Amino acid sequence: MQQYEAAATSCLAAFSAGSPRWPLQPSSTTRAGFLRWAEAKVNPLKPVFRQGAREAPDFSFQSLADDSPHALSEYRGKVVVLNFWATWCPPCREEMPGLDRLQQKYGGEGLVVITVSDEGKSQIAKFVGYDQMRVVKGRVDSNLPANGLYVRPDVARPVTHIIDRDGILRETLIAGQDYNSLEKHILFYLKSRAWRPNR
Repeated sequence: MQQYEAAATSCLAAFSAGSPRWPLQPSSTTRAGFLRWAEAKVNPLKPVFRQGAREAPDFSFQSLADDSPHALSEYRGKVVVLNFWATWCPPCREEMPGLDRLQQKYGGEGLVVITVSDEGKSQIAKFVGYDQMRVVKGRVDSNLPANGLYVRPDVARPVTHIIDRDGILRETLIAGQDYNSLEKHILFYLKSRAWRPNR
């Protein structure tokens, strides 16, 4: 199964680049099993990728701290990194310090990093150090159906959307990203036009 997962990750990366390519040519003995697995992972993501270069659908979540409701539309005028993560996901945990570093370094230039989990508060609290991070911390109900920007955890984690100042969904990244990679992705959109604070 590991070779299937690696192949599907490569396929998903191709989809996120906007040009579906299938780099793996599995043998006849593995093709059927791989295609069934990949179909279950890729098909639910197709609606997300079709949103690319269009206005991002609004997305609602609750503050982890006090359960207050919030929406993606509140952050119009800023570059938004919307990250779906889970405590059980090693790449999610590994990339979180990089997301926090981005928020601290570029928050003053109009970046906001929103991290959203569909786990319970008690489970999220087990991730040591998360409560001290500067990112926006949100959660959604675990029964939330896949729609718009939300991707079910059984399909992919982490999932990171990058939305520009005009609310356009520019990129969707599947799998964990290191700090340098994330920084390269956001810098273009941060510099695309002068940031003016909301008034």
